[in-house]
Amino acid sequence: MRQRIITKNNGPELVYTNFWDSEINSKFCAFSVNAGCLRLLVPNCSKSSIPDMIACEYVVASILSKIRPMTISIELLFEDHSQTPFSIHMIPEACLSLFPLAENSKVPRKMTIWTEGLNKVAELPIYSRTVPKLPWLKPLKW
Repeated sequence: MRQRIITKNNGPELVYTNFWDSEINSKFCAFSVNAGCLRLLVPNCSKSSIPDMIACEYVVASILSKIRPMTISIELLFEDHSQTPFSIHMIPEACLSLFPLAENSKVPRKMTIWTEGLNKVAELPIYSRTVPKLPWLKPLKW
């Protein structure tokens, strides 16, 4: 049986989670959402990727228009305007709460990046869009 990940919040701030004590911590990034803020929880095995994440100007969340269990359904593209921006591909099971971002949002929301010990290491703007397939890995265009 899969362990349930618990989060406790103070508005957009994360004040408790058992994510880093769980099995999922050894495999996936996860995200939770509260007060309109997406919080990316970075497992210890992926901490070395944080400099690539925070070097971006903004994040683009590409959401598969038809989500299927255990398939890549969300792509986070960390847009640094390079030819090879950093990205993360997530399955729905790594999403601890519903993804509230509006389809094809032109107004950014807030995304924070967290590491073990409830360390908030970055706060970034995030845009969202729906896409027909993943990986998408294309720049944001309006």
